[in-house]
Amino acid sequence: MPRLRRIRMSVMRALTRLFVLSALVAPLTACGVIPGLGPEKASGPTAAHMALPLVSISSGAGVTCAISASGEAYCWGHNTNWVLGYGGAASAPYPVEVTPVEPLTRLTIGGTFLDSSLGGDPYDMHACAQGISGAAYCWGKGQAGQLGLGYDAHSSPRPGATPPSIPWIRTPHPVDGGPFRRLAAGWSVTCGIGVDDSTYCWGTLPGSVRHISPAPLDEDSYSFGQLSAGGSQVCALDQAGHLFCWGRNRWGVIDGSDPGPTVDEPLPTAVSPELNFRSVAVGLHHACALDADGRAFCWGRNDEGQLGNGSTEPLCGRSHDVHTCPSTSGGPRPLATSVSFSEITVGGLHTCALDRAGRAWCWGRRLEAQLGTGPEDNTVPQPVLTDLRFTDLTAGVEQTCGIALDGRAYCWGRNRWGELGIASKTDTLVYEPALVSGQSAVN
Repeated sequence: MPRLRRIRMSVMRALTRLFVLSALVAPLTACGVIPGLGPEKASGPTAAHMALPLVSISSGAGVTCAISASGEAYCWGHNTNWVLGYGGAASAPYPVEVTPVEPLTRLTIGGTFLDSSLGGDPYDMHACAQGISGAAYCWGKGQAGQLGLGYDAHSSPRPGATPPSIPWIRTPHPVDGGPFRRLAAGWSVTCGIGVDDSTYCWGTLPGSVRHISPAPLDEDSYSFGQLSAGGSQVCALDQAGHLFCWGRNRWGVIDGSDPGPTVDEPLPTAVSPELNFRSVAVGLHHACALDADGRAFCWGRNDEGQLGNGSTEPLCGRSHDVHTCPSTSGGPRPLATSVSFSEITVGGLHTCALDRAGRAWCWGRRLEAQLGTGPEDNTVPQPVLTDLRFTDLTAGVEQTCGIALDGRAYCWGRNRWGELGIASKTDTLVYEPALVSGQSAVN
């Protein structure tokens, strides 16, 4: 069976590459240009009038991106490492269109803040998107191989890469592999589930071998249906809903225990095998999952109340190298709420979810107004102060954004880098959902 999978995957890859080359690479190479590696776009970012309705939204450190029903991608905020994907270096406090490749269906953002307790600049930023063909495209910083280009800062770059020592790709570039049906970007790693149900990762994850192109996990031993990547960890669900995580066990994200000195798990490790889940989300230092009944479970770091258990007791110490855990979450534990959720999203130090009616709930750190819940207790889920109902929700680091039933994007939190998309560079706090600029009413 593994051999048949590899044969089938080889055929699918060939077809995907043929599509990508005919639609993108051939016209550009005829002009002597390698996609994403050419000269920086001279003009500044042009504000986009977004095609509506929007269908998905994703946030990261200082940046937010959304995809329309017709497959266009738009990003706004801090343009660290050219993560906005339009080809220029300037940041944009309003949506700009990502350089088109083919209609896109999903987008994921990786990277982190220089200071994980907030206050520092975003860095090591990259983004990846999935096209309708199943091809994956990545852009931004690829120093650890997380762009899947077949090279990184430790190997010889392709001609035209600028700067030559660390590849920064300014616009979407096809990944050396695929096709995929799911993608997840972490700090310095990207993973995807192929159409053959095998899981592939590229980049660098603590405890794992660095890969500059998509590499399968342990010879097809794992078959996952859903996955999410965070700071230095990846979690996934198999076809039966069992949870597996791997990477760095900082704050107990891998298994909720106190490992003493930092322990790296290079391969998927079963987490609470007695439980079954239908979705999982990983943030900077904590993770959450939903079961079939919509009950939420969270584990990991909790000093801001981001686990939603009614406490802010640090479950693990703050050291980056040695952990002191006076108590642990012991893996996934249910939240202190009876609300049934349909979707959950995990940010830097806060968590948000949608209930079955589309109402947004948030908990955890609120100093940057990213909860949108007012002065209520932030250690348990509280409703966001709005009459809006959402179809998709994303928690960044200092911002939260969602797509309302009318297909338009709204954001709230701190507008430090323009990540709220409200066409202002003023560093201000927005306590309730604000309409992102560049949108008109949906007909």
